[in-house]
Amino acid sequence: MAIEMNTQHRLSVCFVLITFGTYISARAKICYIHQSALNGGVAKWVTPLDPCSCTETRPGGVNIYMEDQETPDGYLDQVIFTQDTDKLKAWFGCDGVEEPTPIEIPGEITDCQDVLQHGSLESGLYIIYPGGNQPSLTVYCDMDTDGGGWIVFQRRVNGSVDFYRDWQTYRNGFGNLSGDFWLGNENLRRLTGTGSWELRVDLLAWDGSQAYTKYRAFRVVGNMFQLEVAGKEPGGGGGDSLSHHNGSKFSTLDQDNDGYSGSCALDYQGGWWYHSACILSHLNGPYQDYEQAMTGDSRGIVWFTFQRNYNSMKETQMKIRKTL
Repeated sequence: MAIEMNTQHRLSVCFVLITFGTYISARAKICYIHQSALNGGVAKWVTPLDPCSCTETRPGGVNIYMEDQETPDGYLDQVIFTQDTDKLKAWFGCDGVEEPTPIEIPGEITDCQDVLQHGSLESGLYIIYPGGNQPSLTVYCDMDTDGGGWIVFQRRVNGSVDFYRDWQTYRNGFGNLSGDFWLGNENLRRLTGTGSWELRVDLLAWDGSQAYTKYRAFRVVGNMFQLEVAGKEPGGGGGDSLSHHNGSKFSTLDQDNDGYSGSCALDYQGGWWYHSACILSHLNGPYQDYEQAMTGDSRGIVWFTFQRNYNSMKETQMKIRKTL
């Protein structure tokens, strides 16, 4: 099952076929990206006519522009510069970006631990049946980390997916299970509704430092997808940036459930279990490049206790494993 993508927001770029003094084949289409100030002076990126034709993105220059878009959904806050066509197609939400075919293991497979116990040792997409007779669910099983058997429910790798989404999209899940994605709050509640689960958070900073944090107990409960997390285990180097969020309800840009006087989701541009002071961690914030990430701006992918600052992470994973 591919997670449905929300295409409300699109990236803004300028589309050209020619570079200075360089021959570009018919298959190579470079998109030069520039910003335009919207109402209020906020700079956004401008959408091309056919972003799915882009094979490379580059920063726009003085003489490379296209007309601004007429609708608000023609803009986004972030951009990637790359020659990786697959990343660009995933970023723009183009057709033809497919996940590998998930593997279905014979027998009663309710989670990735069952997959592991049936002899499948390779990380990848598998079909599981949480609760036995409930509808199937396609998940990414991590079989390489800490003994394997982990269900990955969040991954940030390259910023190819926008995590500034509404309540319904976070409820259902979005992204690509082989890349950047959120498995979905309803799926998390469904999975953790039976048995006991542990949580592992893997972190990679832009300076190459790595760490992890494990919790002995993790659940998502109720209609507001409230976080229940406890039992931070020693070691790993990541520190405890999630216990402060224990008991918090999930919030998104269109549903404010935090105890803050304003809206943490609007301020920090992502869905999360915000508390009354908003964050000590926030792994669903805007993806930042190296220069942005090292400024310590808390409006990024944050796990404060790792390096005792608000520098944005380069990569993250959140994963759960059944213990009973």
